[in-house]
Amino acid sequence: LDTICASCESSTYTQLWNLVTACFSCNSRCSSDQVE
Repeated sequence: LDTICASCESSTYTQLWNLVTACFSCNSRCSSDQVE
């Protein structure tokens, strides 16, 4: 899977370099496999 590094949009984040396809919203709750 090829990825392209880019800055997250306003009010979104990703803490580490990873293979997620989108940044996470700062306003959503964590799912069961995530830690705040």
